[in-house]
Amino acid sequence: MKSKYNFIDRSNGAKQMCMILAGYKEAIWEDVFQRISAAIPSYIDVCVMSSGLYNEELDRISRQNNWSYLYTKKNQISAIQNLAIELHPNAKWIYKIDEDIFITKGFFERLMESWLYVENYTDTCPSVVAPLINVNGFTYIKLLDKCGLRDKFEQKFKEIKYSSGLEHHKWTRDDGDFARFMWGSEAKELSDIDKLTEKFNAEPLSFSYCPGRFSIGAILFHRDFFDEMHGFLVDKGNGLGIDEERICWFAMNNARPIVVNENIVVGHLGFGPQTETMMQYYAKNRDVFREKNTSKAKQKIRVIVSCHKKSVIPMSTIYLPVEVGAANRKEHLVDCQRDDEGKNISKYNYSFSELSAQYWAWKNLDLEYYGQCHYRRYFYFGTEAYRTNDHAQIEESILDAASSKKYLLEERSLINDLSSKYDLIAPLSWDVSMAPTPKGYKKTIKDHMVAYELITERDINCLMELTDQLAPDWSGGLKEYLNGSEYIGYNCFIMKKELFNDFCEKEFSILIKFAERESFEGLEDRLCGYLGEILFSVFVRKCEEDGKRVKRAPLVFFLKTTENKNRDFIEAAQKKYIRFIPPTRKYMNRKFREVREQIDRLGQLVEEKNLEE
Repeated sequence: MKSKYNFIDRSNGAKQMCMILAGYKEAIWEDVFQRISAAIPSYIDVCVMSSGLYNEELDRISRQNNWSYLYTKKNQISAIQNLAIELHPNAKWIYKIDEDIFITKGFFERLMESWLYVENYTDTCPSVVAPLINVNGFTYIKLLDKCGLRDKFEQKFKEIKYSSGLEHHKWTRDDGDFARFMWGSEAKELSDIDKLTEKFNAEPLSFSYCPGRFSIGAILFHRDFFDEMHGFLVDKGNGLGIDEERICWFAMNNARPIVVNENIVVGHLGFGPQTETMMQYYAKNRDVFREKNTSKAKQKIRVIVSCHKKSVIPMSTIYLPVEVGAANRKEHLVDCQRDDEGKNISKYNYSFSELSAQYWAWKNLDLEYYGQCHYRRYFYFGTEAYRTNDHAQIEESILDAASSKKYLLEERSLINDLSSKYDLIAPLSWDVSMAPTPKGYKKTIKDHMVAYELITERDINCLMELTDQLAPDWSGGLKEYLNGSEYIGYNCFIMKKELFNDFCEKEFSILIKFAERESFEGLEDRLCGYLGEILFSVFVRKCEEDGKRVKRAPLVFFLKTTENKNRDFIEAAQKKYIRFIPPTRKYMNRKFREVREQIDRLGQLVEEKNLEE
């Protein structure tokens, strides 16, 4: 932080940030930044960096996209990256992209999914995660094999070998023909990175480990890893390559493998010696580098998961855990989006319940499809029939890797496909007249909820009055619903953006006006949440009556959602054999800190004893 710098800060304090290192290849920026703008989710902060210079065009691009812009007086690549990370203290996850990398849709989500999977479900702890990069000493082979082009490549060049491009097989780094080939000059299969990504992204999650040095033009890493290696080393020069050397050395020396996701393909213009040749190739073949009009971003769906305590979340970035009521807490959930950032109603969560997460998503996310579940309720979209309880929910004892797989919770393609086929996905309904209350059986939803003292007659009358005023097209449906017995509830859904915006506009205008009746202070716990369930149910039924494409699906209700790391061990023991499960890195770090604290405390006691004597 000692070097002179200027930082135009447009960050939102997000948990994820993307830093883009640029400044010296302006000719390709239009396509590079267009791709980033099209692919990056709105919940990620972006910081454009130019080391050793100010660039007016980078400033304009940053301003246009509402990104931060950081530039330094001295050209020192490691230093500016260290600085960018320090200037984003809330960012736990850092993406880094170079100015000559052409990313594709799904880049951010798939890299995150790979990192989480490797960390939680394998015997290794990742250092960084990268995509398949076409001009690269390692992933070019993966790409050739996936496209069936190994023989054609070796006929033109040499025998395929993994290379860092520095010590052996240097031609992968020096030969301009190699870079052109990997961009499709002689193989059309390689000329469309968007089509390749669309094809590979439809496949199950696939990854491999890099055995040597890897170029870091497009990577994801966790802040813990950055802190463990004490940031990027800063030397007296411009730092070119030092950051890469630091990451690769630290990763290999500390048994933290470099993970390569094989579902996403990105384009690298070329290594340094190839730049002149590739800039000419770019100018003559611009269409190869421009984003193709493939199907709309299937990744632009997020299912927010409202959480008020630490819980297991299915390992897919399609889910976004949101800590509800964060404004009212001193200690917060780890790796969880807080509902008190941006426009929010977090402090009223005590009454709005999961609706404070829904409101946050409405005001702060820009998606094509919006979804909501609870930390213990998720949709099941499979074909196998499971028994449901009297609330039309499938009951399961515990949420873990096994049950998540059983109920297809992490099947991204299944969720994406269903979302594209329907305007709204909602839970099954259940008959309240068949469920007893403290005051006996009640025939209508209104009487059922009043008997449970969830709401009062006064609440219902006020709700109906406000609905008549603010959403008159819901009025008839509201009266009919309250006098019926088929209850939907739970505020769980997936719906198109247009429907979601219309729903939230009406629902929150009614509920906030209702809350103002008591100036918010007199609201009972969960009251607005219960009223929201009623309005949601009315909305679902109206969508069905209006001919919208509505799918009803069962919810899986998990009785236990806290981590149970020893389940595999227990089940194995019951089968009369034992599978050793090594402690996680987080567990070891915690134990190490506990021991250090005890040692420090003992040292303090000894010192105090000596002073007394």
